Amino acid sequence: MRRIGVGTTVSYGRVYAAMAAALDALLGELAAADWATIAAYGDWSVHDLVAHLAATDSLLADQLRLTPSLDTIDTRTDATVARERTRQPADTWDLWRTQAALLCLQLADLPGDHPISLRPVTMPLADIMASRAFETWVHAGDIAAAVGRDLPAPPGEHVHRIADLGARILPSAAVRGGVVLNGRSLRLVLTGEGGGSWLVPGSSDPAAELELDVLAFCRLMGDRLSAADAEVTIRGDEALGHQVLAAAASLAGR
Repeated sequence: MRRIGVGTTVSYGRVYAAMAAALDALLGELAAADWATIAAYGDWSVHDLVAHLAATDSLLADQLRLTPSLDTIDTRTDATVARERTRQPADTWDLWRTQAALLCLQLADLPGDHPISLRPVTMPLADIMASRAFETWVHAGDIAAAVGRDLPAPPGEHVHRIADLGARILPSAAVRGGVVLNGRSLRLVLTGEGGGSWLVPGSSDPAAELELDVLAFCRLMGDRLSAADAEVTIRGDEALGHQVLAAAASLAGR
């Protein structure tokens, strides 16, 4: 049975390895009945969420083995969740954990700028791994909340890597959310350990500035916090700031 070791992967994969190791430790605390607890999306159990993580990671593993699939994340997830519901939770846990450990090892000979396509998105491998780290952390939080366990906040350097990815793709989220930028940009200021400041999409003369806690921004990206509930300070064009903030949740997948 493979264990997920942070030191077994390249530097850009260590945030994912750390998040996966934290989830693995959480799963090790669960009672048998906890696996059937509904944890997300209205009807997905803890068991289903682990199957979902295994499904998306398997698509990435296929890419790294140069055997890409025509599956989308949704189609691979649906097939994997349906299959894993017929198996024991311990088997699904072992499937996910073994694959996560092997995934970390697969990165050894690949540069962070290696392009990877997880339908319908193509991104550098380093950003894909930050995205996988983010989703693993989000679902670990779902599971912890569902079964009444505490999940410690990640180290600041790990939070910063995820927040940086979110800040850089925020313009795409804004466009998907119907925000008309018309050449305007904003400054995103994230406070707390792992925070920082970003110009989105990069203009030196931002029309608005959004300031909020970095973990709140991450939860907003993961659609685990609504824009209405986020404690944010907006300076400048308040309408633009609220529109972009509301669009941030579109960064979340299933």
